Amino acid sequence: MIVIIGLLILLGFFWIRAIYREKKVALDYLKTTGRIVGYYNSDPSVEGRGRSITYEYTVDTKVYSRGLHTSMAIPVCEDVDSAPCKGLRFVVIYERGNPGNSLINFNVEGRDSLNYNINTDDFQ
Repeated sequence: MIVIIGLLILLGFFWIRAIYREKKVALDYLKTTGRIVGYYNSDPSVEGRGRSITYEYTVDTKVYSRGLHTSMAIPVCEDVDSAPCKGLRFVVIYERGNPGNSLINFNVEGRDSLNYNINTDDFQ
């Protein structure tokens, strides 16, 4: 019973930390583009769900990366080294004072995607 309570507390901590991180980005952000460098089906038993995606973006010549778990499918990135995947660019917003804290929007793609009108609810 104590183990279950401990796990629930731990899950709650990670959930609250993720919300706090997202709010910090949304309050004061800059934007750039990022690309997918890792794409893994973390739960192959459920088709269309459970992907772990890692993306990279550059701020002032420094490369940052972030991993996330999502149900978003990007089939051309099953092979992240393929030309179609390497050519994709997505909008990334990052916290002005902490560029390592970022969110990505997989629904807006393209090199001119920085002209996209930001709605922070669209980011993961």
